Amino acid sequence: MSDLQIRRANVSDRAELLDVLNAVFGGAQKQPFDFARSHPYLFHDARVPDHTIALDAGRIVGCVGAYPYPMRIGGVTFRTAGIGQVATLPEARGRGVMTALLQTVCRELDGGEFDLAWLGGDRQRYGRFGWAVGGSTMRFEFFERYLPAAPDEAGVRPLDWAKDFGRLRDHVAALPDALAMPDEELLMLATGQPLTGWALGESFVVTSRGGGAVQFADGRPDEIALLLAHLLRLERRKPGDRWQVSVHCAAAPSPLLQTCLEHYGYMTSGPTWMWRACSLRPMLEKVCRAGAGRVACGSGELGLANTQTGEAATLVCRRGRFSVRDGAGEGAHRLTTTQLSEGCFGVFPPEMLLPGLPADSPFRRLLPLRHHLCRSFAL
Repeated sequence: MSDLQIRRANVSDRAELLDVLNAVFGGAQKQPFDFARSHPYLFHDARVPDHTIALDAGRIVGCVGAYPYPMRIGGVTFRTAGIGQVATLPEARGRGVMTALLQTVCRELDGGEFDLAWLGGDRQRYGRFGWAVGGSTMRFEFFERYLPAAPDEAGVRPLDWAKDFGRLRDHVAALPDALAMPDEELLMLATGQPLTGWALGESFVVTSRGGGAVQFADGRPDEIALLLAHLLRLERRKPGDRWQVSVHCAAAPSPLLQTCLEHYGYMTSGPTWMWRACSLRPMLEKVCRAGAGRVACGSGELGLANTQTGEAATLVCRRGRFSVRDGAGEGAHRLTTTQLSEGCFGVFPPEMLLPGLPADSPFRRLLPLRHHLCRSFAL
C-alpha cells in the first residue's frame, strides 16, 4: 500500500477512529459495539494520541493503541505500555496495514521509554513482533455444596461506585501486582465495563461483566465465602444451567486466596497475557528487585543480548543479591526480542531458552518472572 500514512491520532480523529473500531469489533462479534461507552478511559482527550493510525487516501483504515501505564509487579513499578484496539477494516486487510502499524509501535516501545509492553492476543499473530505468553493466574471454581448457605439477602448490598469507589481504589492500590491507573480512569473502567459487586459486613467482591467471575475481593474470608454463595444464588436465577462461580486471583497470600483454599471445587492455573521485553537493562534491574526475595544465597552471572536491538546486559548474583551491569561477554545468550520475552516473563523452563544454565543457578529462581494482572484491566 504505497500511499499508506502512519501517524499518531489527534482529538479531531476521535469520531472516525471510534467508527472504525466499532465497525471492526462489532462485525467480528456480530453485534453492535460502542467503545466510547465500554472503554471511556481510553478515548478521552489525553488518551486519543496514544493511538497510532493508518490512513489510506486520508481515511482511517487501521489502528493500534499503545497506552502508557505504570504497572506494579511484585511491588515494583515498571514502565509499561498496554496494547489494545488492534484493528484493520476488512477491505484493507492483506495489504500490510497491521504490519506497518505494529512495526511503528514496536520501534517506539524500544526507544527507551518502556520496560515492557503487554497485550491479550494470538501468539502466532504477535509473537513475531516480540510478544510471548506469560504471567500466572489461578482460576478457582465454586459449587453450592462446598460453600456456606447463602446469607439473608437483606444483609447484602450492591456496590454503588458513586459511594464505594474508594474501597476499590484503595484495594487496587494495595495489590502487589496491578495496573496503576489514575483514579478518574479506574472509575471510568468500573462504570464502563461495567464492574459490579456486593458488600457484606467488612467485606466486598467485584465481578466482571456478566457477574460470574470474581476479579477483586477483600475483607474477612468467612464473609467473602458468604458473598460467593450470594453470587451463586444470583447465577442460578439466570436462564440456562448456571451452577458455578469462579475466582481469578494471584498465587499470593490474601483473604481471597484463603477463601479459595477453603471452599473451591476445581482449580487451574495458567498465563495471564502476552508480554514483550523493551529496554533491556532498566527492565532487568526491576526484575531483580521484584524477584529479590526468592533467593537467599548463590552466585553467578548471566549475560543476555538482544540480537534485534543490539542491547546487552549481564545479570549478576553475589551471595543472593542481584544486580545488573551493561554489556555481555562472549558467553552471553544471544536472543531475539521474542526469546527474551519468553525468558523473562514466559511459562517454559529456563533451559529451553538458556541452554547450559546450571541446575543450581540462582537465576532459575528469578526468571521467568511470574505475575498476575487482573483481567479487568483488559485494554
